Amino acid sequence: MGEGAKSSNRRVYSLDVLKFLAIVIILFHHFQQETHATFAFGINWCYGSFYWGYLVELFFVISGFVTFRYVNRIQCDTAFAPFFLKKYTRFLPMLIVAGIGYLAANLLYRTVFELGGFPFSVWAVASSLLGIARWLNTSLMVNNPTWYISVLLLCYVYFFFAVRICRKTKTNPVIGFFVVMQFGIVMSVFNDSYGLSFPFFNGYIARGLISFFVGVLLYRPAAYLSEKCGRGLTFVSGGVVLVYVLLYVLKPSWINGGSGSLAYFLYFIVFPCVVLFFYSKPVQGLFDSRIFAGSGAIAYSMYMWHIPILFVFLCVLHWLGIPADTRMAMYAFLACCIVWSLFSRRFLEKPIQNAFAGIEAAVLEVI
Repeated sequence: MGEGAKSSNRRVYSLDVLKFLAIVIILFHHFQQETHATFAFGINWCYGSFYWGYLVELFFVISGFVTFRYVNRIQCDTAFAPFFLKKYTRFLPMLIVAGIGYLAANLLYRTVFELGGFPFSVWAVASSLLGIARWLNTSLMVNNPTWYISVLLLCYVYFFFAVRICRKTKTNPVIGFFVVMQFGIVMSVFNDSYGLSFPFFNGYIARGLISFFVGVLLYRPAAYLSEKCGRGLTFVSGGVVLVYVLLYVLKPSWINGGSGSLAYFLYFIVFPCVVLFFYSKPVQGLFDSRIFAGSGAIAYSMYMWHIPILFVFLCVLHWLGIPADTRMAMYAFLACCIVWSLFSRRFLEKPIQNAFAGIEAAVLEVI
């Protein structure tokens, strides 16, 4: 157990690269979604045969995977307040700053393209900036991609109490994680089949709980297989993903039976295999350098800022008379996101997080 805990604390740069690549695809997806661009050749990241928005579930799988290391700490009497506050203060600064940036950029975009009035209520703004919008089923979020952060925070709550309840009942926490994942599936079925959606029980939370706890449950098998199988894990996990891609292209009915079946294939087969591939020893070795740590460092900023940047970017192209529905424009948008995220990471995110760390310490003293 001690050896596993030690290895679980080591940063895996290949997973940082995976997050960065997935976020780049999400950026392309939202660019094409907003510009309605479609390309005759190559991959269409939106309006194509595959819904790339499902990559958000991959973020949940990765987040659950790397969260497993907290099991020992929670079992050793780590209280809920320091556990959750550390997570919350990690995300809250950028939720607020990027959310305010989104509101300004959205107002500019609506003014330039004459799209009408301001659509957000005071409650929508407040719940979004505080990261609780999807808990309470707020209908319209500020900076909508941050629904991932909102649901992720709730996943941490479920994770903590699953471990703590299993400790009190002297049960393996794996059973608790499996129960929470099943609860997510039940929530998804009720949402999809009966349209049930209300605070703490909606489709967004279901997506998060299922994929997050798939990632949590994946950690131990992945650690074992990575150590014992080496290249074998790389070839098998990569082969499964390749076979799935080929089958999806060929479109057999059993793998394209609707959005529900597609989602479960991704949750339980494809995304776990993607994580296994990037966690396998050969792939870890390929990216075993601090050079690749930068990709993970700016990935979060890219995700938080890309919609505000997109609004401003499209306004600038409009003023300059440059077409927005081209691949060159899409790549220029990506470059803008990377440059701004490097700036944001250095001059906004780190200083604000340091300030919030002091607030966190003061709150914990009071508690």
